[in-house]
Amino acid sequence: MQFTAVLVNADNTMKPVTVHGPKADVTALYTACGFRSNRSFIMISEWPADNDSIQLWGKTTGTATSKNVDLSEFAKESVYGRSIFVRINPTTENIMNTDEKQVRSAVGMQTAEDEEEEEEEEDELQEDVEDDDEDEDDD
Repeated sequence: MQFTAVLVNADNTMKPVTVHGPKADVTALYTACGFRSNRSFIMISEWPADNDSIQLWGKTTGTATSKNVDLSEFAKESVYGRSIFVRINPTTENIMNTDEKQVRSAVGMQTAEDEEEEEEEEDELQEDVEDDDEDEDDD
């Protein structure tokens, strides 16, 4: 069996990765992260996603230079080195394909593009309010 997960590097960049292995095989996950052993490799956090859940797997111990500060904020726990997001059905424990957009949505992470879109929407709303105020003053 194979599935697509989202690998997170220590610098918080994300990329899709194809993982080969049976259902919820931890060996496949830590291997996809590039670790040689599963020592201190655990499920760090979990978020709801429709009828499934998004799980973050990785290490919670390491050196200060390998700490992923941004991801640690969302996980509410220190995350070190590479980690991996997987989408899992809690009833069947089957791992399903996921992508960066699904992960960011479930976890509440925003990209720079998302932030720019929000700022543009806020600016447009502010302009609309100012235009309405000017129209009222003309009356």
